[in-house]
Amino acid sequence: MIRRLGFHYVLEASFSVDIISKKYADVFKNNKGKYYFTSTCPVVTRLIEKFYPDPTGNLRPLVSPMISTAKIIHKKYGNDLKVVYMDPCIAGKKERYIRFM
Repeated sequence: MIRRLGFHYVLEASFSVDIISKKYADVFKNNKGKYYFTSTCPVVTRLIEKFYPDPTGNLRPLVSPMISTAKIIHKKYGNDLKVVYMDPCIAGKKERYIRFM
């Protein structure tokens, strides 16, 4: 159905979750006593940044699976490719805008 709308490539972002989780495992192995808040949910990130700013240095040091997927797509198909990310979460829209602008 998505291809019939005119899209050339259709990819599932969940493969990027596996990539990010392996990166997190590396971070935790080498944390050197530092603890991190980890969540791919932009609402959790903004909650900490807005209401609990002291631990913002402990927010996840990795990009979200959505951003990771976009980076992989651009690497594979070229930077001039336009990427559309479909997600049922309304809160993720602001993260997408902030991260790419």
